[in-house]
Amino acid sequence: MEKIIFVDHHQNRIIELPKTLQERQKLVGADYLDVLRLPNNIDIWFDDEGAFKEHEFSSVIVTPNGEVHQIPGTYFVASVNDKTETIGLTQEQIIYFCNRIGYKAWKNQK
Repeated sequence: MEKIIFVDHHQNRIIELPKTLQERQKLVGADYLDVLRLPNNIDIWFDDEGAFKEHEFSSVIVTPNGEVHQIPGTYFVASVNDKTETIGLTQEQIIYFCNRIGYKAWKNQK
């Protein structure tokens, strides 16, 4: 099983990596996905048009070097291999993301 972290702000969890692009878009609730590359071959996949939509929650991601990124809505965290293919996370990457990447969520005002 290729593991990813699915962040929906209600029940964040580790799930199996969806195989197709369409399944990944459906998971995030997006027509188009964008990727944020983080250290340690970690990628965050999110709704490319998310900034133009209403979302219940948003996140701030802070990398160990202090870079700050805002991500609206749900997203998933995966890895990338040397062929730039999206793959599941290793146990070490899951620990790295959970312990070294700053994550804060807030409920958006409607």
